Order: sequence, then structure tokens, then C-alpha cells
Amino acid sequence: MKGPRYVYTARGAGLTFAVAAALFAFTLQPLYLALPIVGALAGLALGTAVERRSTMQPQDAGTAAATSATRSLPARVLQHQSLIVRFAGLLAIAALLFVAAWYAGYHLLPEGVLRSKNAAAAAVGGTVAPNVLMEWLPMVLWNVGVGCGLVVLGNIALRINGYPLGYLAPLVNVVIYGLVIGSNSFAIPMAQRLAPSLAVLERAGPYEFAAYLLVAAATASLSRWEIKRFMRTNPERVLPPPRLALTAGQWAAVGLALALILLAAWREAVMVLAR
Repeated sequence: MKGPRYVYTARGAGLTFAVAAALFAFTLQPLYLALPIVGALAGLALGTAVERRSTMQPQDAGTAAATSATRSLPARVLQHQSLIVRFAGLLAIAALLFVAAWYAGYHLLPEGVLRSKNAAAAAVGGTVAPNVLMEWLPMVLWNVGVGCGLVVLGNIALRINGYPLGYLAPLVNVVIYGLVIGSNSFAIPMAQRLAPSLAVLERAGPYEFAAYLLVAAATASLSRWEIKRFMRTNPERVLPPPRLALTAGQWAAVGLALALILLAAWREAVMVLAR
């Protein structure tokens, strides 16, 4: 059995690698690739401290069972058997993170400060396309290939403490989107900053992120590996292994997500050409 130093170091590097991958994919900033090193060092320090706590009494079996049986509200919602409950929980968390980041971007950041770091904006280009279709297509390819792709791959790869890894990417990136819209850091900026309000529902972003979260909720059951207790146990295969196939309800959710992406991107393309 591996010691705490090894386990904590591996977990620290693994979690920060997931965060770094999501941040790099949406910002293209190489500095984020150093995050796993920071995570590994932090895990090593924590593991060393755990090893030195030799006077700690082990948790008795009854207490361990009681702790396992008492699940937090986020765990009960985000790991619920119902796809609708999982999606509603993710959507609520994403909305809170987005509003907080939007306020921070609007009130604390200089206008346009994140424009050169916005990889999604760079992917769709900084100039207006000659027609709606050519403006719309790169948006769709980005949102399906990168946005949904990261979610599905993360969910298939791993779950930690019962939470599929694919949940992480859209929640990290909804924060980035909040900062971008608050600081007006789009490749094709708005005439002026958009103050936090329901006017954001006229843009494509909220619907695109709702689509990511719907895909995350629909594919949450596909994890092949799991870490049952973060920073405590090693990755192990999920048994019995899940079938890499979706139910009719899950396929319906994925189809709805794709429809949201297509329609939202078309709405955004029309708005861009109308400026």
C-alpha cells in the first residue's frame, strides 16, 4: 500500500492537471500547465504532515460508517440517480459562480483585459465573417468539439468522491465567461460593458453552458475509474464496469444540448453581423 506522501502527491497533481487542462483549453496560456507541479508540491507537503501525525487515533468502524452514510446536500443532488436533479444542481451552482464572476469582472477588471487570453474568442476569430453561416459554424465546432468534448472525456475518465470529473470543466469555464463578459473581453467587443442583469439571456453564452451541463448530467454514469476518497485512496476501476452506452433519456438530453448549441450559436452569429 502506498504511503500518504505518494497518495497525496499523486492526487494533488491529478486534480490540478484537470483544472489546468480546462483553463489551458479555454485560454491557451502556457502558464496554466505549471499548475500540476504546484498541486504535486502541495500534496507532498500535506502527505508529509499526515505521516508525521503519528499520535492521531484511527477512526473507529462505527464512526466511519456513520460518516459514509451522512452525505452532504451537493453529493445527494449531483450524484442523484435522476438526470433532471443532477442537471438542476449543476445549473444552480453554475449560475451562482457566473453571477459572482460577472460582478467581479464588471467592477474590478479593466475593460478588455482578458481579450488576448480568451481562447474561445480566438477560435472564432476577431473579425466579422461575410455571412451568418460562416460566423455560426466555428462557434458550433468549438462548443461541440471542445466544450462538450472535455465534459464527456472527463466523465468517462474518472470520478472523485462520486463526482464525475466532467463536471469540473463547465464550472471552471462559466467563471471565465463571467469575467470575460464583465470586462467586455470578447474578440468582437460590445459597444459598452454589460452590467449584471437579465439582459445576458439575450446572448448565446448562458445557453451554451446550459448545454455543457446537460451533457455532463447525461453522461455522469460513464466513469471507468474512481477515487473513492480524495487524497486518501488510489484510483481503481469501477466495478462492474459501466456500459459506454446511453439510455433513451440520456440521448434525449444530449440531443437537447446539441439543439441548444446550434440555436444559441445562430442567435449569436446574427447579433455579431448586426453590429
